[in-house]
Amino acid sequence: NDYKVLKTFLLAAEKRNFAQVARELNMTAAAVTRAIAALEEDLGVQLFVRTTRQVSLTTDGAVFAAQIQPAVEALESARKDIRNAHKADQGRLRISAPLLFSQTAMGR
Repeated sequence: NDYKVLKTFLLAAEKRNFAQVARELNMTAAAVTRAIAALEEDLGVQLFVRTTRQVSLTTDGAVFAAQIQPAVEALESARKDIRNAHKADQGRLRISAPLLFSQTAMGR
């Protein structure tokens, strides 16, 4: 999905190393390379200059990263908020009540 590709791109822009990005996102280096290449093809621009040792952002890549960073962060925040809103409360619940109430409520 587009969100995952954009997160991959932003992490690659930060780390400047596709192999490291792959490890952090539990992907293969080839999958990271393909995702970035597909994004570049979709945008019609080269986002990274690749060498055998590292990658670096092109001017277009730096501009794109700066423009999408706030939107991706907002999306991530919204995803966390909605997931947390629907999580069931967990843990032990203690209730203090008089003995007579507890016997009546518990059917004893």
